[in-house]
Amino acid sequence: MEDHLQDAEAAEGLIGKRQEDALQSEAQAMLDVREQIVEARESVAEVREGAIHHREEAMGTREHKVLGREQHQEAIATRLTLSDEQILLLRQTNAQLVIATIEAHELADQLKVARDQLDYTAQHDALTALPNRLLLQGNR
Repeated sequence: MEDHLQDAEAAEGLIGKRQEDALQSEAQAMLDVREQIVEARESVAEVREGAIHHREEAMGTREHKVLGREQHQEAIATRLTLSDEQILLLRQTNAQLVIATIEAHELADQLKVARDQLDYTAQHDALTALPNRLLLQGNR
C-alpha cells in the first residue's frame, strides 16, 4: 500500500507539475499575445501619427496657396484702385487741358481784336474816324 501511496503521490506530483507547466505555458502565451497587441497598437499609433503629419503638411500647403491667392487678389485690387485713381486723375487733367485750350483760343481772339483796334486807331482819326496820313502813305 505504501507503494500505491507513493505512486499516487508521484502521480499527483506529475499531474501538478504538468498543470503548472500548462499554466505557465498559457501565461506565457497570454504574455506573447499581449506583447503582440501592444506592438500592433504602437504600429497603429505610428500610422496615425504619419497620417496626422501628412494632413498637417497638406493644410500648410493649402494655407500657403490661400495666402498666395489672397495676396494676389489684394495686389489686383490695389492695381485696379490705382487704375481707377489714375483714370480719374487723367479725366481731371483732360478737362483742365480742354478748358485751357478754350481759354487760349479766346485769348488769341481777344488779341486779334485788340491788334485790329490798335491798327484802326493808328490809321484813323479819333474824332472823325477818317483815315489819317499813315493809312494814306501806306496805300501809295
